[in-house]
Order: sequence, then C-alpha cells, then structure tokens
Amino acid sequence: MNSKQRFMAALGLEEVDRTPTMYQHLGAADHLQRVTGIDIEEGFRDHRRFCELCLAALKEFGHDNVMVGWGDLLMDAHAFGVELSFPNPHEYPRGKEPDPDHVEGLVPIHPRDDPMWSILLDSATYLNDKVGKEVMVLGACTEPFLLATAIRGFENLLLDQMVDPPLVHRLVRVTTDSLKLYATALREECGLEAVFLEDGIADPTQNDLESSLAFDIAYSAELVSFMHGQGLKVVLSNCTMEGYVREQMERASPDGMHFRYEREDRQSLLEAMAGSRCAVLGLDPLRLIGQGTPEQVRAAARQAVEVFGPRPGLILSAAGELPFDAPVQNIRALSEHYR
Repeated sequence: MNSKQRFMAALGLEEVDRTPTMYQHLGAADHLQRVTGIDIEEGFRDHRRFCELCLAALKEFGHDNVMVGWGDLLMDAHAFGVELSFPNPHEYPRGKEPDPDHVEGLVPIHPRDDPMWSILLDSATYLNDKVGKEVMVLGACTEPFLLATAIRGFENLLLDQMVDPPLVHRLVRVTTDSLKLYATALREECGLEAVFLEDGIADPTQNDLESSLAFDIAYSAELVSFMHGQGLKVVLSNCTMEGYVREQMERASPDGMHFRYEREDRQSLLEAMAGSRCAVLGLDPLRLIGQGTPEQVRAAARQAVEVFGPRPGLILSAAGELPFDAPVQNIRALSEHYR
C-alpha cells in the first residue's frame, strides 16, 4: 500500500499493511525553515513557498500525509479583518482583531475573496497534483466557533455568550457558511478527499458544556455533515486532556476522532468508537516528542498500537502540532515505530 491508500483505508476501517501516521500542519517548523531557506512569512504569502515547506516535511519526517494548513486559524481569520504581523520566525504570527462594528457587519466570505486564505486552496491543488496519488493530501480547517474567537477575541466571545447570545450565533453562522464554501472548494476545485477539522476549544477548562453544545459543537456537527455531503471524509480533532470528545463524536459523527492517548477515559472512548470510526491517537507533543528520546517515542507508539488492538481503524499522530523546535529524530521515530 502507498501512503494515501494506507491513510484512507484506516479512515474507512479497512485492513492496512501497517499503522499510518498523521503529520499535523507544519510542525517542527524551525527545521523546515532551515532545510528550505524559507521563513514562516513567505509560507503565509506564497503558495509555492508553502508547498516547498510541505514537501520538505514529507521528505524529512516520513509521515503518510501532508496537511494543507499552517497556522490556518489566522490564515482563515485574515479574511474577516484580522491583521497579521510576523515578529518572530520561530513563532506563529500575531493577530489583531478588528473593531466590534466591523464584526457586526460581517457576511459569509469565499476564500477566493481573500489573498491569504486563497493560498491554502492553491497549495491544496498543487500538492494534490504533485503527490496526491501516492500521499494523503489532507485539508485543514478551523471549526466555526474557534474561528469566531480569532475574529472577536476569545474572552470577548465568551462574555458575548452570556450578554448577547444572538451576536454569537450570528458570527458563528457567518464562519460556518464561509467554511462550507472553503470545504466545497477543497473538494471540487482542489480534488481533496479528506479534511482535518480542529475543535480543541470544546473543553471544560475553556467553556462549559451547555455553551459548547449550543455555540460550538452544534455548528461543528453541521459543518461535518456538510463536508460528508460534499464527499469529504473528516478527522475531527480535540487533543485537550478533558475535552468534550464523546459529545463531539455523538453529534458530529466524524470518520476519525483525533484525541490524546493519555486521556484517563481513553479505553471507554476506544470502545465507543470500535467499528464505527477511526481512532487518531495523539501522543504527547511536548514532553514526549518535544523533549523525550527516539526510543521513548517508538516505545509509546508501539504501546498505543497494542492498546488499540488488532482491529482496523487506527492512525498515530502527535496530540496537537509539534513545537517549532521539536527534535527531528523524535518525529521520525513516530513514523518509524513499526520498523
């Protein structure tokens, strides 16, 4: 099997020749910037440079996919008036939210109407043409409520939930409808077959369950359903330690659920998923992959495979994007654990 066949088979709960590994965004970006000579701002502004970084990640780290999104939250948010600055090539850019009057007047936006958001579509098309027959080209998408927090500001939006719920619903409706346009373009224009949808803000340390269900998970579920209607498979991601993963699975019904391997309720989640959706198990990106040894990474990966058991439907990954300075040998160890 090639990498694309392996990845799609795991998502479809079919037998694979080995456990596939998923690479998220452009993790360990310091190394990629060094080997390509391309800095982070160039990648945000030029799809050809972005694709060079993606292909370097594929060559350097050996995972089964490339992901068309690098700090995609801010690339998306730029289309809604968020101003970006690039003060440090070893960090993601900073975003400055627009004023409240601008937010109140927002309407759904097609990604082609914004030069930065369009870069992701151009990159998806290029990468799919270049390597898409052999390698899984995975689109990346921020879920509607998380995108709304980047536009309105996280604390402002949480306060709005209490004092002006209709405003929150209006804004999340705008982001949902815009992300539907993006998903349609990923499928019809770029030819992608699967999308990674980030929803790590559905977590009790950040929002209560009732609010998450009303303002966040309900819209994520609507977007997942729309993506399925477009013929896209969906990996829904929530790698917080206590996130509302079970509620997300039940309401959104993604093809794969990306969550932390270290969660205390891991076993019950795996039992709930058995035979119905793929488990994308995320290993600790900071203490293990960022600070551990290759031997520790390989041992943890082997343990995760053993815990999951012999049934099909497993993908291994980091639990979130890798730090900019993550050791290359540790990232390679995850993709080489089976050797």
